Amino acid sequence: MIRPQIDTVYVNKKSISSVIFLNVKKANPKAKFIEISTNTKVTKEEYGLISLSWKNRAKQKNHTISILHRNAEWKLDPNGRSTDFLPSQMIQSGCFGPALCGYCYLDRHGVNYLKLYDDCYKFIDFCSNLENNKEEARRLFYKVNNKDLEQYRDKKHKPYITIDIGCDDQITMSNFTSKSENYPGHIVDIVNQVNDNTKEIMLSFASKDHDFDDYAPYIKNPDRNRIRLSIMPEEHRKILELNTSKIEDRLKSINKLVDLGFEVHINLSPIVVTDKFEEEYEQLFQLINDALSDKAKEQMAYEIIFVTHEKIVDENMKSYMPKAFDMICNGPARLEPKWNKPNIFSYTKDRKKFLKEKINSMVDKYTPYARIRYMF
Repeated sequence: MIRPQIDTVYVNKKSISSVIFLNVKKANPKAKFIEISTNTKVTKEEYGLISLSWKNRAKQKNHTISILHRNAEWKLDPNGRSTDFLPSQMIQSGCFGPALCGYCYLDRHGVNYLKLYDDCYKFIDFCSNLENNKEEARRLFYKVNNKDLEQYRDKKHKPYITIDIGCDDQITMSNFTSKSENYPGHIVDIVNQVNDNTKEIMLSFASKDHDFDDYAPYIKNPDRNRIRLSIMPEEHRKILELNTSKIEDRLKSINKLVDLGFEVHINLSPIVVTDKFEEEYEQLFQLINDALSDKAKEQMAYEIIFVTHEKIVDENMKSYMPKAFDMICNGPARLEPKWNKPNIFSYTKDRKKFLKEKINSMVDKYTPYARIRYMF
C-alpha cells in the first residue's frame, strides 16, 4: 500500500505529554496539531471535524489521525479463533491509509480513520500479567470457549499464548504514523518490549499489506509473532478491497516474512460467493501452492471466514461501492440474519455447510500440507 502523508492530528489536551504524542509529533513535523478538549470531538459528526460525506471521510483518513485520552482497565477477552485472547482495549482503532473495503465493519460505526490512544503502552503490562497468571487465564478461556488454549489443542502450534495486537486496524500502516529516523514506530516498540518482558507470549495481527520493509526488520523476536495475510481472488480484491495490495504481491511477501523468522498464516476472508465461486477458489488455491516456498508450506495454516454483512452499511455501500454491494448482497448464495444477531447477515446454515465442504476439498487437493485452524 502507498504510505500517505499525515496533514492533521487531533490531540486530546490530556494526551499532550504522552509517549505516543511525542513520537507522532517527531515523525510528522509538518503536520498541523489541533488540540481538542474531549474525545467525542473526533467521533461525533455534529462537531464538524468529521465529514458527513462518506467519500470525503474516505479521503480524510488518508491524511488525518487523532490521539485520544484513555485510562481504561485492560481485561482479558478469550477469543479462541484468530488468537487465544484479545485485550479488552485495542491499542488503537480505525484505518489509516488509502484502503477502501466494501465490507468494512469499522465503517458500520462511522469515523473509521485512525485513532491512537495515549495508554497504548499498557499493552506491555497486559501481556506480562497474562503470562504471570497463565493458569487463571487458561481456566477463564476454557470457561468461555469450552476448549483449551491453542498450544494444548494443536500439536503444530508453538508453546505460546497468542494475543491479537491489532484486529481493529492495519498494524503496519499505523506503525508508520510514529516512525522516525531514530525510532522504529510505536507498534514495533511495543512488540519488542513485550518480547523482552515475556517468554510465552506470541503476538498476532492480520494484514492486507505486502510491504513490510518498515516493520519486519525491526522486530527482535520474529518467531514469536504470527502475521495472518488476508487473501482472496484478485478479481474480488479489485471490487471489495480498493487501493489495497495485489494478492500476488501479498503471497510473495509470505516467503520473505517466513525467511525472516515470522510465522505466517493465510486468512481467507471474507469469502464472498459468486457465480464462479468454485472456479475462482480452485484457481486461488493453485496460486497459493505455486507461490509458497517449501519453508512457508511447512508452517502454513488457514483461518477461513465467510462474509458477514450489516444492513446499516447498505445505503453507503450502494452509493460509494455499488459493485461491492452487488457482489455481497446479490450473489447466488442468499444472506440471512444470524439467529443470535438479527442485524448481522451471513449465508444460510445449509448453504454454508455445502461451502465448507467445497473449501475443505480444495484445501486437501491443492494445499494438503496446510491445516485449517477454524472456519465459520
